[in-house]
Amino acid sequence: MWNPAVRLLAMAAIAAAMFAQTSVKTTKAWTPPKTSWGDPDLEGTWTSDDQFGVPFERPERFGDRKWLTEQELAERVQEDELLQTSIEAGVRPNAGFWARQKGVDAAAVPANWVEYARRASRQTSLVVAPLNGRIPPLTDSAKALAAAAAARRGQSPGRGKT
Repeated sequence: MWNPAVRLLAMAAIAAAMFAQTSVKTTKAWTPPKTSWGDPDLEGTWTSDDQFGVPFERPERFGDRKWLTEQELAERVQEDELLQTSIEAGVRPNAGFWARQKGVDAAAVPANWVEYARRASRQTSLVVAPLNGRIPPLTDSAKALAAAAAARRGQSPGRGKT
């Protein structure tokens, strides 16, 4: 007969082998979700905290450059720091977007609603394609479609009610 310790050890080994067999599952390769038209589905929550102060379209002065130079980045960092200190002090910032606001828009929201980047972004614009970082003008067919849609609504294209 076997020693009780050997029996216990053998039973433990058998139990471990059985557990290992039942816990091994075949993993199916993950397939990213797709939209109904077949493109990757990018729906979700995307942070833009570091994009405050980055213009939507690239200013002409940057040409086709996607990234700021070290000096331009330093200027953006300085502007972000000015915004942060102004906001934390409870005063309206006088820099960037906020310095350019005139008339009714100049005090549209209290200073505590103003946002600033946690880290200054090196991007010269949010638009990255085409290479110049600017939205291309509408094609003639797109202008015709917009005019037809506006006519159906009783408006002139881009002008509101006629």
